[in-house]
Amino acid sequence: MNDGKYVKISKVFRLLMISLLHLYPSYAQKEANTWYFGSKAGISFDTNPPQALTNGQVSVYAGSSAISDKDGNLLFYAADDTVWNKNHQVMANGTGIMGHWSAYQGIVIVPRLGNGQQYYLFTSDAYENYGNRNGVRYSLIDMSRQGGLGEVVEKNKLLFAPGGENLTATGSCGCSKNDYFWVIADKQDGSGSVYAYAVSNGGISNPTLSLLPGIKEIMYLKLSPAGNRLAFAGTHQSKGQVFGIADFDALTGHISRTQFIGTYMGRFFPAAEFSPDGRLLYTTDEGELLYQYNLTLPDEASIADSRIRVGENVYAPQLAPDGKIYFPQNTTAPNSTIRNYLSVLDFPNKVGTASGFRKDAVYLAGRGVSVVLPNFPGNYFYRNDTLELYGSAGPDKTLCSGETVTLGAEPDESIHYQWEPAAHLSSTTIANPVFSYINQSQEPDTLTYLLKASNALCSRCDTVQVIVYPRPAPLPLTGSRSVCPGVEVVEYEVEKIPGYSYQWEVEGGQIASGQGTHIITVNWGPTNPAASVSVVPLNSYGCRCDKSRLPIYIQVALQTETPQGPDSICVNTRENIRYRISRTTGSLYTWGISGGVITSGQGSHQVNVSWHDTGLHKVWLQEKSITVDTICFGNSDTLSVRVFKDTTAVTINSVSTVIDKDTDIIVSWDANKFIRVSNPVSVYRRTYGTDSWVKAGEVTAAEQVFRDKGLLTDEQRYEYKLAAMNLCGEPVESPVHTTILLEGQAEDEKKELYLQWTTYVGWQEENIRYEVWRRLDEETTYTKIDAYHSTIGTYKTEAGSEGFVHHYRIKAVAPSGGYVSWSNEVDLEFTYEPYVPNVFTPNGDGANDTFEITYLELFNNNQLAVYNRWGTQVYDQSNYTGDWNGNNLPAGMYYYSFYAARLQKTYKGWIQILR
Repeated sequence: MNDGKYVKISKVFRLLMISLLHLYPSYAQKEANTWYFGSKAGISFDTNPPQALTNGQVSVYAGSSAISDKDGNLLFYAADDTVWNKNHQVMANGTGIMGHWSAYQGIVIVPRLGNGQQYYLFTSDAYENYGNRNGVRYSLIDMSRQGGLGEVVEKNKLLFAPGGENLTATGSCGCSKNDYFWVIADKQDGSGSVYAYAVSNGGISNPTLSLLPGIKEIMYLKLSPAGNRLAFAGTHQSKGQVFGIADFDALTGHISRTQFIGTYMGRFFPAAEFSPDGRLLYTTDEGELLYQYNLTLPDEASIADSRIRVGENVYAPQLAPDGKIYFPQNTTAPNSTIRNYLSVLDFPNKVGTASGFRKDAVYLAGRGVSVVLPNFPGNYFYRNDTLELYGSAGPDKTLCSGETVTLGAEPDESIHYQWEPAAHLSSTTIANPVFSYINQSQEPDTLTYLLKASNALCSRCDTVQVIVYPRPAPLPLTGSRSVCPGVEVVEYEVEKIPGYSYQWEVEGGQIASGQGTHIITVNWGPTNPAASVSVVPLNSYGCRCDKSRLPIYIQVALQTETPQGPDSICVNTRENIRYRISRTTGSLYTWGISGGVITSGQGSHQVNVSWHDTGLHKVWLQEKSITVDTICFGNSDTLSVRVFKDTTAVTINSVSTVIDKDTDIIVSWDANKFIRVSNPVSVYRRTYGTDSWVKAGEVTAAEQVFRDKGLLTDEQRYEYKLAAMNLCGEPVESPVHTTILLEGQAEDEKKELYLQWTTYVGWQEENIRYEVWRRLDEETTYTKIDAYHSTIGTYKTEAGSEGFVHHYRIKAVAPSGGYVSWSNEVDLEFTYEPYVPNVFTPNGDGANDTFEITYLELFNNNQLAVYNRWGTQVYDQSNYTGDWNGNNLPAGMYYYSFYAARLQKTYKGWIQILR
């Protein structure tokens, strides 16, 4: 029963809300809010009903167009051959536009998406010029020019000719994310050709050509608000004068599935307009009858049979921002071209006479209109009542952290829902997801959600804001847990927080004062082992936390608290240490102590104590409470207190030059050795042999490493130490560690090199191992070539011939812990020239059997060529390795050319083969 009743009420509610939508339409797009047309006529849709405007400059028989910004502020308008700015002045370079005063649909304004400041103005010539004079053209208007009044920056660019005077346009409807508009025009050549141009930030595309089959002459074109259909009127080669509809593909610009649904009798002024939701089509003919067709039917015959007469004496219909359709009215004397009123369809989404045709709906303040109203892109007027009502994100919400709330509106099965973002929603694809969120901050969190509701044609976007107020955290409740029966004015409190209020409850007694504040006093009743005090804080947003409860024991034998205070104390801070318990009104306290002296407070609920020295000490107390008829006693447990000396030490693991950057030094340590060190840790540096320390920087103990930059490690040794405070507030310093300084010399003639280095300071020096590491020439990694103990700080080798440039470092290795320190890098360079002999004897005796070149291994990128005395090449080898044995050439003199790429040098000479 309840379910059926709900469904019945829901349907009534939906019908009521749809009716209200018709009465009070709401549109996000206001680009078409201002119209100028006819004989200096105009209307504004900034009000409801729309108001007549008399400040326009348009004076034409037929087409005009206007554009406003997204807030409905007029930008400019145009008709015939002129563009006017928002001040109704001719726009800069705004004359000479190749439109025509009688072109039926001869002008339309389309934004250049992605730019925001530029608009295209499309124009066509009139039929009486047979479309040959000017054709279909466009001009570009830049609203950033002339201080925001705009300027025509490109003018009369030809698209094609001959062109008809039928221009219609659309963009993406609702909140679809297409990045282009479409403009459709017809070619006046008897072929039924229709051109579709995509308009984007990149400009105007090449046209997509479609044919309306059988149509010889096109008289009217109109794109639907959803951009999926095209209505047309024209002359068919066999059917006569027809109205029709076709499908329009907004991705490709193609027109397909043409259907002929009706006819008209007059030669001129056939026109059509879609309902805002695109389900119905309205047609007019020669200012006479207004018909409605139902486009939801399955075929053209059904659509044709659905024709209903819904009005009369009107010319070309035009959708408006208020969701209604307006018409120039044909109610004046015969042959007059001035009409001072507009007729209207109030509910064009409704079938039949329910569409609400009214004559004399808008008086134009004495100004006149001929047969058409301004031309606009159809997507500005898309309106689907179901999508509007059931595609809503709902009103903004406020709630406390941890609460839930339902967003959105009642669902409709014809709508697809998509919410963004997904966080904290029960679903992103239903109409009304449940929102749940924990605000862990102390300030309100504002979350915004976007709902994209889509039907088969269009999308509607709506946003909702959800403000989540923080909830107070439960607050610790303090006060006496054990009281004497009948004791009065006992204090209980929680932390006082600005803006908070407090709701207190007491069991076993009565609140004497303080309800609503952070502290109350309580008059306790008779003996009760299950009494209690509880409190619920509320913050300034009205959000409450969980209840805090403190059990209270009301009895003669008091359960006196154990003294509260520090039980571990640094020996340097052992004097005047405070110990306390919760105070109970009327109680007397006698304190006892071992290992120290009570310096103040004896008899009260708190005392100050000075402890003698390091060791384990004790403190306790006795409580006595006297009420009107009862004397109560209690003894606390003993609190043990340790007084200690802080022995925290700070040590460095190593200091080391950075391998890939010699100007930097890394100082490292273990964080677990700094457990009782307070931050920050200061890193000090001084040049070896000097007295003054410089603070190189500060870090936290947990970082474990500090990088000191911009140093002269090739010239100086550096000493480092760490300084900090232990948790007892005493300064501590690490032992000093000193870097390694490496120096070296190269003797080019002997091909010898000599290294010497300083010892590393900071470890057990007699057990340090020093390793010699080298990389040659273009090598990228070091190789260990020798190792020594700390008693040796020099290295000498005759290995200079192994490379041109020798890069050396010393690596010191600690005797324990695996710590290492690298020295600076020393670069030693040797010069080599390949030595080419003049004779070799390839006779197989094992001596001088091949053509060997000294230091050839250093010139592996080479080229060797050998020629005989007549210049004929007898040997050629890239990357020669010294293995040529003459190739059985006869003994004699030959000539060589040896190219060493490393030196970019060629060596030439002669060589004799002896056998």
